[in-house]
Amino acid sequence: MCIRDSYNEEISLKSGVVLQGAGAQVTTLHGSGTGPHVVRAIAADANTRIDRFTITGGIRAVGGHEGSGIYCEDSSLTISNNIIHSCEAEYGGGIRLLRSPATIQNNTISGNYAIAGGGIFAEQSPEVVISCNVIQDNEVPNWGGGIFADDTAQIENNVISGNNVTEGVNGGGGINAYGSGVTIINNTIVNNSVPASRGGGISSDPSKPPSIINCIFWGNSGGDLYLCSATYSDIEDGNAGEGNISEDPGFLRADSNNYRLRPGSPCIDSATSGGPSTDIDGRNRPKGNGYDMGAYEFYPISNAPVIMLLLSEGTP
Repeated sequence: MCIRDSYNEEISLKSGVVLQGAGAQVTTLHGSGTGPHVVRAIAADANTRIDRFTITGGIRAVGGHEGSGIYCEDSSLTISNNIIHSCEAEYGGGIRLLRSPATIQNNTISGNYAIAGGGIFAEQSPEVVISCNVIQDNEVPNWGGGIFADDTAQIENNVISGNNVTEGVNGGGGINAYGSGVTIINNTIVNNSVPASRGGGISSDPSKPPSIINCIFWGNSGGDLYLCSATYSDIEDGNAGEGNISEDPGFLRADSNNYRLRPGSPCIDSATSGGPSTDIDGRNRPKGNGYDMGAYEFYPISNAPVIMLLLSEGTP
């Protein structure tokens, strides 16, 4: 099903349905104001997809646990190519997963608010894949400004920036990884914040620390890592893990949220194998002599000469 324009209503997504917009810049689903979420999927199978929408205007359901942007229960759907912003919820301002091994990819999830999991809240949802998203400027009092995950999850190739935990009893400005089997690989985790040194980048349960590989942590307030460690990563705070560095990553234009790498970045060719085969832009890894840290693989601009032909008037 393909739809256009803007719609002010709550949508219940049935199993097996592919709901596709004309593009996130074209088709908007806006909360009706009568329910706590914009899109709801219950028992939706892996053939179900919501794709290419702007999803906004979900309201906070006081005392309820629904995510106000997209709420998924017992579902294995794909959520892709959407812009999800300006939603509020108790848990999961942008997306709330309950017992839902969903795939969340190529979305921008920004400006949402919740009690926990400002961007994404994944509870009892094993094998969740969170890949190639921009997750930015979300806010919570506690428990994961960008992402909260309490079960196995693959979190890869994301830019996680500018998310905020305001109280910080339980931190994780970028990610709160509270479950066993969480893998966090090739993410750029920058400029997130949490008070009281509770992990502006990532916080975890010390009895179930996540595997953190090939990431960049820079500009985070409240410490990069809390109760966890990383390898083959660029960590501003420093960390003794294998292959780690602590050098300015040399972003192309951090002031405009462009976290691609400049030529000469110390993150180029400094990661290890075993990560995703492509980057957030869909370009192949590795390029050059090795894998790069962060969400973006460095691709140099061509230095081929530009040949200009000046033709005189009347030249055939």
